[in-house]
Amino acid sequence: MKILAIDTSTIVSSVALIDDKKLYSEITINCKNKNHSERLILLIDEVLNNSDLNIKDVDVFSCNIGPGSFTGLRIAIATIKGLAQSLKKPVIGASTLESLAYNLPYAQGIICPVMDAQKDEVYTCLYKWNQGQLVAITEQSVFTVAELLNVIKKQDERVILLGDSLNKFSPEVLEEYKDKILIAPIGDRMPKASSLGNLSLELVKKGYQVDHTQIEPNYMRKSQAEEQLALKNKKKV
Repeated sequence: MKILAIDTSTIVSSVALIDDKKLYSEITINCKNKNHSERLILLIDEVLNNSDLNIKDVDVFSCNIGPGSFTGLRIAIATIKGLAQSLKKPVIGASTLESLAYNLPYAQGIICPVMDAQKDEVYTCLYKWNQGQLVAITEQSVFTVAELLNVIKKQDERVILLGDSLNKFSPEVLEEYKDKILIAPIGDRMPKASSLGNLSLELVKKGYQVDHTQIEPNYMRKSQAEEQLALKNKKKV
């Protein structure tokens, strides 16, 4: 079963074509100079050309549905919805945090993706590999760094951090927690469509593929404009 996986949940654009036997092709670009809407279709075409395959050869379309950049999530979801609808193929919407954890297959210890949630906060969840299966040991949450550190303190194992919000952990904090916290290698810190593809293969086995009309973003919080409007309305009461 061939899965076309795309991720635009951060500034990274990543596209991969994968099945249960091999990774056909993957392109990942970490660049602020171009936006996702300008390059995503080009990346999809390049991945398919590199694989000597056609878009009609794809069996399932997959993307991360959040958390992440609101605009980036909408672009990815709209793209796979359009492709799936036109080709009458199923889709998979996966957790960005879980996909990130798949960057570290069978890692020893606890995996902790951290994604920028603005306002000095991060989206996060703690995961652990257990007999070849990735298991969430906490709920997906929005924490300040201080709140997350309190969670990390309570863990019995070392915690591996990865994601786009590592800069929110100061050198002083990392030094203080050097016996508790590890930082993932550079190439494993950002979203990769191949990791999403591997997660999607597992989700297909569990029957999680759905019709394109059933996939929606999971923002995990309101946009800044929505929060400001809610605050304004609250003051009026």
